[in-house]
Amino acid sequence: MVAKAVATECGIPFLSVKGPELLGSYVGESEANVRAVFQSAREAAEENLPIMAAILFFDELDSLAPKRGGVGDGGGVMERVVATLLTELDVDLSSSTKSSPPSSSPRVFVMGATNRPDLLDPSLLRPGRLDRCVYLGITEDEDERALILAAQLRKLKLDGQISPLEMSRTVVSMLPPRLTGADFSTIASGALLLALERLCRSADEQRTLASSEQGREVELSEILEEWDAEKCTPTIVLNDILKAAESVVPSVSKEELNRYELLRDQYSAEAPTAAIEHDGDMFYQAEVQ
Repeated sequence: MVAKAVATECGIPFLSVKGPELLGSYVGESEANVRAVFQSAREAAEENLPIMAAILFFDELDSLAPKRGGVGDGGGVMERVVATLLTELDVDLSSSTKSSPPSSSPRVFVMGATNRPDLLDPSLLRPGRLDRCVYLGITEDEDERALILAAQLRKLKLDGQISPLEMSRTVVSMLPPRLTGADFSTIASGALLLALERLCRSADEQRTLASSEQGREVELSEILEEWDAEKCTPTIVLNDILKAAESVVPSVSKEELNRYELLRDQYSAEAPTAAIEHDGDMFYQAEVQ
């Protein structure tokens, strides 16, 4: 979502690729796929006049560029894939640093996402390649949590004139900590399911009443034909969200969050670092001043 927001703000094309999608089963296929996706990004940049730029986003980057030299690499396949990826990055870097005006050649800005930066090949993160690391953690601020939940509710029909943000602010203080965006999405979908079940019960009750009045078995489809689109749309009330939130368990445990924060400190470009051993792994955490 951050990568999409960057592309939208800059007004340039956005190409998203999941790392595993580029891995093929034939010799040379994976490397060819990497070259092809970079070529597609350059063509998209060329068509984006007058800026001539595009964003190429790799999701699950650790599956595409793992550390080289590992055991069970399948005959060096991943080493060749990583080498191809680095070559393509260097090609774009060299083309963007030529003496010609920036607008005369297409520029591809590469972004990636991973929850395991420690598995990436170190050469990928050196200056001139993917040299900016941004940690997207879990917010504990109630205003920010309310905004995230409101974003998940904005396309749903809410009861009355209350806005998604107002309803979210009412709910957020009752939610457990360490909720991710996916957890908030689960709450919204759970609330929608409860509203849908209530709508189904209402239709079934109306069908039962109509059958009793007419002395015959009325089909549910007959009832729904009489309902307009507004009545067929499930309406979420505050209690639906509260009830859906009761069954949500944070997808990131406290131990996992601590590990992610250690990784953040390891790859942070901030001042002095101190080595810390955690579960047999060595991390580097910024010293507490």
